[in-house]
Amino acid sequence: MTVFETFGHVVAITGRVSDAMDGTYLPGALVQILQGPTEFQANVATLSGAPGWETLTQRIDRTLSQVDGVYTFIDLPAGTYQLNFSLPQAGRRYGSLQVNNVSVATARDPAGRAQVSSADAALTPTQITGKVTRQDNNQPVTGARVSLQGDPAFVLTDAAGQYLISGIEAVKPTVAVTAANFKPFSQGVSLTPGALLNLNVSLTPA
Repeated sequence: MTVFETFGHVVAITGRVSDAMDGTYLPGALVQILQGPTEFQANVATLSGAPGWETLTQRIDRTLSQVDGVYTFIDLPAGTYQLNFSLPQAGRRYGSLQVNNVSVATARDPAGRAQVSSADAALTPTQITGKVTRQDNNQPVTGARVSLQGDPAFVLTDAAGQYLISGIEAVKPTVAVTAANFKPFSQGVSLTPGALLNLNVSLTPA
């Protein structure tokens, strides 16, 4: 990864935030330094007394990922850091991720370039998956429509009766399943942000 040294500032930690399922970049992800070496913690303590500190998005201990999912922290004291990644703008559609033991060094490599620590993060979307089968013979139902009540989006089961709904708001939705010549099915579920819920459905022939 390219090392940036511009106007006396040196990138210390950088990385990219992406979707764990499809690899798409996630702009606007909040990257927070939860813990760092003593010198860093002292710097945070000093700056935290400034007016409006809590409302700042860009601080020495937190930043946002850019359009390409890349984030950077500059001029960090040497030591070990603990990072937390989340996507508040997506509500509860993604889980958070904590990365420990990110090491920052002050020494340079043999070519004289600053050493940069890389910490990528793949955030897992909230998902529901399962298999839709016939109640009478347990055979898969192909082309069944699976949706969340109140949401116009839907997915269709594949040849094996499998389905996957991804990027769901982690509330308590009702899953609805319909298929030709079968009685409709619905069931309320409880979701955890970033977790995968397995819900198998057995449809009764109409």
